[in-house]
Amino acid sequence: MESMIGFVHASLSRRCFLQTFFHGNIDEATAKHMQSDMKKLTQRCKPLVPKAKRVRSLPVGAGPSGTAVKLVEPNSGESNSAVVNTYQLGSEERWDALERTCQTKVMAALTGSALYEELRTVEQLGYIVFSGPSKTSTMLNFVIIVQGTKNSPEVLDERIEAFAKQEYKKLQSISEEKFSSFVASEISRLKAPYKTLTDESSAYWSEIEGLTYLFARPFKEIEQFEKITVQGVTALWGESVVNPTQRRKLSVQIYGNTVPPPSSPDTDEGIDKLRGSLKLADGILPVPDAIAESLGMAHEKVVGPRAEGNKPINGPHAHAREMPMLRRKQRMATGSTGGYDSGGAASGATGVTSHHGNRHF
Repeated sequence: MESMIGFVHASLSRRCFLQTFFHGNIDEATAKHMQSDMKKLTQRCKPLVPKAKRVRSLPVGAGPSGTAVKLVEPNSGESNSAVVNTYQLGSEERWDALERTCQTKVMAALTGSALYEELRTVEQLGYIVFSGPSKTSTMLNFVIIVQGTKNSPEVLDERIEAFAKQEYKKLQSISEEKFSSFVASEISRLKAPYKTLTDESSAYWSEIEGLTYLFARPFKEIEQFEKITVQGVTALWGESVVNPTQRRKLSVQIYGNTVPPPSSPDTDEGIDKLRGSLKLADGILPVPDAIAESLGMAHEKVVGPRAEGNKPINGPHAHAREMPMLRRKQRMATGSTGGYDSGGAASGATGVTSHHGNRHF
């Protein structure tokens, strides 16, 4: 116990960025009091400016395999090989623009069952077959994973490619009625109330942690789902998943002990070099001033010209020289602090409080 207490004291006297979130049966005064107590615990901390997550943009084209990374499974007793194909679909153009987001979700719903049926049930490529949308910082992705013991990663990738082309033809002939049923399913899911407080809190926290603050996202997505077309979704699949000259594809291929290893496996140094050659994707989109004001947000200057590791703070987004943070609303309370001063605001970042109501439709 003494060693644990010592560790906590030591940790809270170094660099820190404390971010808190209060939600549920708690009033604003209590939340502020708890936030104040937590700030006192970090008053000896030097400010640590958190870094916004930035993803790198893959090159366009790069052949059938895209940007391929080939690795030998380090566990010599592992018989499974796997392929993780990530197709970058781009970023939204505005803070509240969700067209591509909704297209991606419907695209995943339309193709998911067919991919599992073909690669898992019919071709029996492996016992793990998965596909679905993902998002890394501002970059929207579509991911396909296949894992099994029978085939090499090259074969798995080839079969994924064949499926993508086959499915593209099916999407081109899909009826408006069938497409509308998938859209209606997505809208119904968004209209369903949160099942638990944890689910609701997680939704709010993801907006805070991602610095997006689009708390009305479900409502915005419903509006956008009603506008997307089958032609748009089909074009997204064709351009971003199928077409080798237009898409941005990363294929991570893991070789188990039942298949021959790659002739030139990638090394850590090679992967670092590849990462360094890729351009940074778009950063976090700023919240419009009118929306920021309605949410009670404030841009607060970060005190001090340098961030963690004594490196200059660069970049135009939230974790650079100004940090857009929430101030006050009504039900959800959040707090964020890096360092401490007697004035109650953070020295080095900012102290914040916000509230937001339940999602009701």
